[in-house]
Amino acid sequence: SLMAQITPLATVTAVFNPGKAEILAEQALQLAQTLGDQIAEAKILWNQLIIYRNINKAAQAIVCGQRALALVRQLHLPEQMAFVLHDLGYCFAFKADFKSAMASFLEASELWRELSNLPMLGDSLTGACLVCVFTGEYDAAITFFEEALQISQSIDSLWGLAGCRHNIGYVFGDCGEMERAIFEMEES
Repeated sequence: SLMAQITPLATVTAVFNPGKAEILAEQALQLAQTLGDQIAEAKILWNQLIIYRNINKAAQAIVCGQRALALVRQLHLPEQMAFVLHDLGYCFAFKADFKSAMASFLEASELWRELSNLPMLGDSLTGACLVCVFTGEYDAAITFFEEALQISQSIDSLWGLAGCRHNIGYVFGDCGEMERAIFEMEES
């Protein structure tokens, strides 16, 4: 029951309460470790990654994420692995570890393709696009954007459309394509 409460509180939603999520996650983690439930432990560590990412404690988020990733790899849990990799990608990007961020997003994208999870594939491609925006690799950013845009349009994902268009607006602006930049940002 503790685990069911953590994710909504850890995620930026109407019920976002990272303090409460952090307390519940600590309690749940101790219980999972006492019970030897590694699957629960991995999910709780992933939730801690989300909590710390959302309160700008990227270093703590990465530690939790790497612990979760080691467990899900050991337990062969591809879907949970993809979630952890995806969220780790953002943490690495915000710490300017762009090589690790890109590796995380690409591995997550590969898993999402295998799992046929198009919403999350689009989101991970958007993350890869963001890394390319940060590093000035604009051709690659556009390639990731175009695929994320196509996926998001095909499944009518407003979240996906907003995210990928926001990121690419910076690229078009930097390249002097102001009308396109403004269009993408307004669409976002």
